[in-house]
Amino acid sequence: MRAPAPLPVYLLAIALLTAVLSCAVILLVGSGPPWWWLAVTSIAVILVASRSAVSLVNWWASLLLPPRVLPRLDFSKGIPAAHRTAVIVPAMLSSAATVDRLLEHLELRYLGNRSPNLLMVLLTDLPDALQEQMPEDKLLLERALTGIRKLNAQYAGAGQTAFYLLHRPRLWNPRQQRWMGYERKRGKIEDFNRLVLRGATEPFSLVEGDVVQLRSVQYGIVLDADTQLPPQAAWKMAAAMAHPLNRPTSIQRISA
Repeated sequence: MRAPAPLPVYLLAIALLTAVLSCAVILLVGSGPPWWWLAVTSIAVILVASRSAVSLVNWWASLLLPPRVLPRLDFSKGIPAAHRTAVIVPAMLSSAATVDRLLEHLELRYLGNRSPNLLMVLLTDLPDALQEQMPEDKLLLERALTGIRKLNAQYAGAGQTAFYLLHRPRLWNPRQQRWMGYERKRGKIEDFNRLVLRGATEPFSLVEGDVVQLRSVQYGIVLDADTQLPPQAAWKMAAAMAHPLNRPTSIQRISA
């Protein structure tokens, strides 16, 4: 007998629980109020009930289906060069405070996951504008560049690069009628993949770091600008991707 598909079962459970909770509340209200008031109230009740239903179903699922630990290699003493991994943070240089926060978070991620073959990559562009260059652009970019160089001087070994800055210029978008980063976050990741795969640096107006070393990256961990990386999480993820039974998809295969 074929097992039921997980997604339909999950969605059906949420729908049924939402219906039960909604009907229970609507029946308590009764038929006294005008129909239009009851209709508006029912919509609000359904929205609230659906959120409660999702939380309950997720809780039940965690009890019935405990997580399985993926097999992984032992990279506790460092990620090998053959499995070099990059932590990729797409971000926007919108203010001096934002630049400082990005650099601080990048440093914290590194300190909690230090490894000779773990690279920290800051992928940046500038906010949308009505002209290609704004007066504050140069200062923001210099601030980010100085910060990356200080981090490398403090933490990277001689002749090595631990922190990268890849910056893209604004391009004209005829639909938006603005100068902006091409495809924003998705475009940054695509341009990074092309650099790793083909050594294409054309999309970037600034590349700070050893491109040769960057081209040997096998795995990428993409984080939002405000997402932290728990201590030792990077090598554990790389070790799981490197295990033969997991057959991970590398950056090269994604971009091929």
